Amino acid sequence: MSNAAPHSPGIAREAQPHVQWNFWMCVWNGAVVTMGTALFAAETVLAGLAYRLTESSFYVGLLISLGAIGWLWPQIMVGHFVESVRRKMPVYGASALIRFTSLLLMAAAVYAWDGPPMALYFILLALFTIFSSAGGVCVVPFMDIMAKTVPHGRIPMVLAYRRMFGGFLGVLAGALAAYILSARSGIGYPGQYALLILLGALLNGAAYYMFYSVREPADPSPPARTSFGAFLKRGPAIFRDDGDYRKLYFYRCVWAFGAMSQAVFVPFALDRLQAPESYTGWFAGVVMLSGGIAGILWGKAAQRHGEVRTLRWSAIVLFMAPLTALLLAIGLRLPGASSWVAEYYLWPCLFMFAVGKGAVHGAEISWTVYVLSLAPGGRRPTYVAFMNALTVPVLFAPTAAGYIAQRFSYEAAFTVSCAAALLALAIALRMRQRAPREPDGDGEHAA
Repeated sequence: MSNAAPHSPGIAREAQPHVQWNFWMCVWNGAVVTMGTALFAAETVLAGLAYRLTESSFYVGLLISLGAIGWLWPQIMVGHFVESVRRKMPVYGASALIRFTSLLLMAAAVYAWDGPPMALYFILLALFTIFSSAGGVCVVPFMDIMAKTVPHGRIPMVLAYRRMFGGFLGVLAGALAAYILSARSGIGYPGQYALLILLGALLNGAAYYMFYSVREPADPSPPARTSFGAFLKRGPAIFRDDGDYRKLYFYRCVWAFGAMSQAVFVPFALDRLQAPESYTGWFAGVVMLSGGIAGILWGKAAQRHGEVRTLRWSAIVLFMAPLTALLLAIGLRLPGASSWVAEYYLWPCLFMFAVGKGAVHGAEISWTVYVLSLAPGGRRPTYVAFMNALTVPVLFAPTAAGYIAQRFSYEAAFTVSCAAALLALAIALRMRQRAPREPDGDGEHAA
């Protein structure tokens, strides 16, 4: 890639000489952390461990829900704090240390535990919640640092390359996970899960250090810190005054229910399709590969056609994942199709994992760039924090999927997701493409 222009629009003069370095450190941070996380991915590897410990799809969904909620719930408090500090990197560094330590403790707990399986499950649940909550602390400083060190027009490609390279590295991680979980590795239970978490911790630690090396310019005149109550009042004002911000919020809420059944894909495969446990490694690999390919495609699409169109397209792709699972579940009940499904389920399963994760990547790239377009520069932490934190309640959707699957049927969970994906598409059809906002008022700091 060619060197950045001498003066990249929207980037502080102090950051100009480091645009290329910052761009690629943002990229490789995401790629390596994706590889590391693939080794203990909540939707596949940890889902398999949780199901083995509890034999309950509800507890699998609870693990995934609390992991997702951890990434969002701290963000309003963090946004209030970091908006008024000149450099955000120390906050990122503290959260990275907590994440690394919690993964090491998870690996040690799985390896050394000699008590009841349910107790180990709750220990892992607590540590994984700490890990994801520390991740939630890092999101606001990460977004602000990226926005002020990478030109806005290149941010879609940062996100795309993170997913592309991460996807390819994730395939290797998935293959390694499949091998370690198989009998061929010679590593018994639960040692194979402990090893996967430990390897993931080491890779994640390296990735955190890469982003920590980004050359962050100090904000010359950050907003004065207001009271937390005054900060909270900005949220309703943003929702009241910006219709596209409101629509994006509702899109993300509905999207959560469209994607919720992905939490029970692994229990469905193990329970109903009788897939061997080692397949969870291959599922993780396919998820990573599809994410890598989808990431670069979505990034280029967002750069060329705008985020709103890619939000629409990702809703259509999302619909295909629960629809495939629903057709498999129905096929198992049909006398003429059940034997075919039992023998050839693997490829449809890989397809549903692939399109499900591909759709998630498309939506995440699109709504990340879109919310940065909606926000005035000095208020990025506010816009990001409120958008993410207020979606916390719907992140219990995977738990709901687990409950629906256990209380009613897998078919019911997949049907709800299909309907929600179509509703997300309907909302996206009413959203407008927006150009990045300039600072408001007398600088960047108008509310």
